Amino acid sequence: MARGFHKMLPQCDGPKLHAFSKRAVDIRFVRLLSDIEQDGQSHVFEVIIDGMRYALKVFKFYDVDSATFSMSEEELKQIPIEIIRFHTDPFYNECRAYGRFIECDVNGKIAVRCHGHIAIPAAKEEELDRRFEVYAWDRPKDDYKLSVSKRQPFRAIVKDLIEDDRPLNEKKLIKMRKDLLKMHKLGVYPQDVRERNYGGGLLLDFSIAITKPHWVFETKSPWWIGTLKNDDMNMLQVIMLESGVKTWQRAVRNREYCMKLRGCPDGKEGKRRNRKYVS
Repeated sequence: MARGFHKMLPQCDGPKLHAFSKRAVDIRFVRLLSDIEQDGQSHVFEVIIDGMRYALKVFKFYDVDSATFSMSEEELKQIPIEIIRFHTDPFYNECRAYGRFIECDVNGKIAVRCHGHIAIPAAKEEELDRRFEVYAWDRPKDDYKLSVSKRQPFRAIVKDLIEDDRPLNEKKLIKMRKDLLKMHKLGVYPQDVRERNYGGGLLLDFSIAITKPHWVFETKSPWWIGTLKNDDMNMLQVIMLESGVKTWQRAVRNREYCMKLRGCPDGKEGKRRNRKYVS
């Protein structure tokens, strides 16, 4: 049986996501949807809950050190460690993005519909390992010293199950662009706009999304902030170009702008921006 956290998460300023259910629910795992070979922040399963089919995104355990090691000393002095955790943990990133969509009444309209977060007992780990050969959870070593019943539960998010595998067309591409621009207006920057993260023309993944309010808007340069939107649109333009669909629609002004490396503020070619703190 899985239980909700019963709280709006994360417990910090800004948008929050509600629990999937206030009561314990039985989850039947059907199949693994995500690519086991890819090194991501989670594993996604098709599940049945109360007779309904959903996609369940079960997150790996998060170590905030993966964010702090790439931050400057000044940033570490200014930003409390808990805020860094709330703003960089992939689970909380999704909670914050979907919390914003829900409060703005666009849940299921510009991204796949989210039904809330849920806790999965640690006892399920053995079943997932055995049935789906999923072993990489990054669980803290000290956790394994505890009895299974006392270990941290998995954190998960329940979403609509999207089974539309039809190829992209012009109508979908136009909507994808409109949806992405709408997200930006709402203060959500997905940062991982790739074809594999879409289903039925809707974006599925917000595990590295940056959602306002966020500490980067207080500490980073205006140029750095400006590239958040550009990065998303550049990645969407790549999807459009690689789709082979003939369309007048463009995510950016021209192909050259899309394909060039991110440059320094003075226009000289430079190294790509370090984004390790959100991975």
